[in-house]
Amino acid sequence: MSLIRNIALGPYKEPSYEKYEKVIIDYHEVPYTSLSSEESDNNMILFIVFYGNAEDIGSIGNMMKSISDVMITHPKTENYSFKIYSFERPGHGRHTHPFRDPEMAFDQSYKIFEMLKEKYKPVQIYFYGYSLGCVFALNLAEKVQSQINGLVLFSGFASCMKAKFPNMGGMFSFVDHFDNLEVARKIKLPVCLIHGQDDTRIYPQNLDLLSEAFSNVKVKILIPDADHTSIKQGIFKVSIFTSSQYFNGLCEYLDYTLQ
Repeated sequence: MSLIRNIALGPYKEPSYEKYEKVIIDYHEVPYTSLSSEESDNNMILFIVFYGNAEDIGSIGNMMKSISDVMITHPKTENYSFKIYSFERPGHGRHTHPFRDPEMAFDQSYKIFEMLKEKYKPVQIYFYGYSLGCVFALNLAEKVQSQINGLVLFSGFASCMKAKFPNMGGMFSFVDHFDNLEVARKIKLPVCLIHGQDDTRIYPQNLDLLSEAFSNVKVKILIPDADHTSIKQGIFKVSIFTSSQYFNGLCEYLDYTLQ
């Protein structure tokens, strides 16, 4: 497969989404970005990407390209086209919306999912969540799991407090946010879990906590020498999305899930 690129590679220190094309959701303009194969939209695989905190669609080029690289090279995708799609969520990441309302962002995410499903009629749909974006991917997957084919969580976490204190008991649950384990227990989809072994933003013990909560984990990878965003190569650090373990993990997951 060859690739059409209409995405700018980041990172950006300031919000960068205003220069992107927009769709109208509930009378509001929503910036989006996508990567697509050059083939027709027939027999399409759709990835919907939920970026993490302190990001926007202008800073996730490496993440988007890493998925497209897998789709281009994987032998099972030869007869498919693909689209990888991400969009801004109000108040999330670098978005300047004055209200950081998760419910507003969840509602918008669901409506964009419905729009994409109707417009492209994909034969398979995957949600991909990175870091805080895992909350949106996870909750939307639970709501529409009969309509999608899989879920990828990269640097996911059990809850906000367990991200930093993974061995914390239930004593402080009343001040915690985003009980991702409760949602994970409801999901029957095939799941791929990936985490950096040296991640100090979201401790890697969260990988095991999530793995135990899901009932259908197909791929679980802990990447050595990798933190939250990068991996060591000699004396340098490069984007974690260039990691061979990451690439091979996504390929292995598609082995399980592609028809």
